[in-house]
Amino acid sequence: MLLTAQYRWVGHVTRMDVTRLPKIIFYSELQHGTNSRGGQVKRYKDMLKMNMRVCDMQPKELEHITSDRSSWRTLFKEQVSVFERRRIQSLQDKHVQRKTGLQLSPDRGFTCDICSRVSASRIRLISHQRIHL
Repeated sequence: MLLTAQYRWVGHVTRMDVTRLPKIIFYSELQHGTNSRGGQVKRYKDMLKMNMRVCDMQPKELEHITSDRSSWRTLFKEQVSVFERRRIQSLQDKHVQRKTGLQLSPDRGFTCDICSRVSASRIRLISHQRIHL
């Protein structure tokens, strides 16, 4: 829902007249300022670029693809639904992996000496070894 709202707003702003304040601000660059100590805070444009890449869209072609409103609307709704399906599938795969108890490869964890079960952490291995007592 948030991606859809963000793309709808961006399409609206890019089609605005160049004298409108939202478009001026959207395309402006900071002239003054200092670097913050903990790293830069992501701007709206930074998050937009990241979201576009996640949805398999090219940020460099934003103005071109937003120029036709109906095709832009169709494109972003389709890409957001594809992204959402992939996200849900990934979560379901992780859930299945977690619930079925698929084991890690021996080189990526700690192996029980008695039953050869692989645990991701040392403390999990210690907890597991209690069942063998």
